[in-house]
Amino acid sequence: MREIWHLVKRVAPSTTALHRTRAAMAELQERWRTPDDLGVVSKELLKDTFRALLAEHLEAKGAALEALVEAAMEGLLPWAFDWHLTVLKERT
Repeated sequence: MREIWHLVKRVAPSTTALHRTRAAMAELQERWRTPDDLGVVSKELLKDTFRALLAEHLEAKGAALEALVEAAMEGLLPWAFDWHLTVLKERT
């Protein structure tokens, strides 16, 4: 998880971008749940959408983008965002 946080720290252009990305990802996961709550409608569609969101909001590319996408699919990326925002808040 620490590697993911360091990656977020390196690629995130701003705290606003992190907040927007996290909110968009949470909304997608909520809206795309199946009625029986067994998961998202299509994992591949979710993965592609995460990829697009991360590329757009965080301007991530290449291997960094793919690592962030995998972290999002594993549910680790929101944790890394929250951790990074907490660290930034404590520094101010």
